[in-house]
Amino acid sequence: ARLDTMAHTDTLSGLLNRRGWDAQAGTLWANHERQDADLALLMLDLDWFKRINDSAGHEVGDQVIRVFGEILRAAVRRGDVVARVGGEEFAVLMPRADEAAARSLDGRLREMLRAKTIPGLPVRVGFSAGLALANAHDHNLEALLARADGALYQAKSLGRGRLEVAPFMSNLSHDYGSSTL
Repeated sequence: ARLDTMAHTDTLSGLLNRRGWDAQAGTLWANHERQDADLALLMLDLDWFKRINDSAGHEVGDQVIRVFGEILRAAVRRGDVVARVGGEEFAVLMPRADEAAARSLDGRLREMLRAKTIPGLPVRVGFSAGLALANAHDHNLEALLARADGALYQAKSLGRGRLEVAPFMSNLSHDYGSSTL
């Protein structure tokens, strides 16, 4: 059990790693398909993370990852699946969650992060977010991920520090619903 936990956990953030994400998110996706229940996916990316590493050093960058992991664990609901899926990229899969619930989580995360001081870091850390709500056009979890990732890319291209909501279809020419937080 200990080896399994180690194999599925990101040592820096304390969250699931990509392998752990694949296993647990896959189970939630299967439940979503069986029950036809709401399912929301938030993709989060720490803003200007490379600048943090370059200006304050990798130890401070690592501390930012650790703090963000702590904040995510404290903010999510029991049953949500949260993982560090890339360097400074995180994912939260929320069963039985609609847009309002996902926006609420986004707001809590931003508030908690603003309240946190990270030693050695002279600036506040922020993040960009992309939200996708599962629908009939999502034939698998990868399609939902692609839409959330597209919304995240849109949030970053519109200036960062914001949440963008993916359109219901994967055609990225649709308008995104944005909010600057």
